[in-house]
Amino acid sequence: MNNGKAPIKVSHDFELVSPVGQRGFGMPESEWRFLRRKINNMKSPDNLFLLIGFTLFGISGSNIFLVLFTEIQKTIKVHLWVSFLSALIIGGLCLLFHFLRGKEVTHSKEDILDDMDRIEKTYGKLD
Repeated sequence: MNNGKAPIKVSHDFELVSPVGQRGFGMPESEWRFLRRKINNMKSPDNLFLLIGFTLFGISGSNIFLVLFTEIQKTIKVHLWVSFLSALIIGGLCLLFHFLRGKEVTHSKEDILDDMDRIEKTYGKLD
């Protein structure tokens, strides 16, 4: 056959490393339940600023439509311009605040509870 010669030559030396065991943190069931209750009572971030921002954008859109495409009195037109600009600016600030605040929250409480359920399945359901 091949007269004792290896058909493949390896030019690199490889060092095999055995896997390292994971360390665990023991926790009493009472502390686990306390942690779960505390996470379950967390309040998810609300979308109030998002709602206000888009509502004000809608108001500003209807105001600019009235100013540009209808024949109205000059005093009413001035009020519509002021309303348009203030709704646009305040709505933009609300949306900016919502998106900046949204970056702070990266996980919802549902994500954390799903992870805790996965851990409970691994070790058995706690009563």
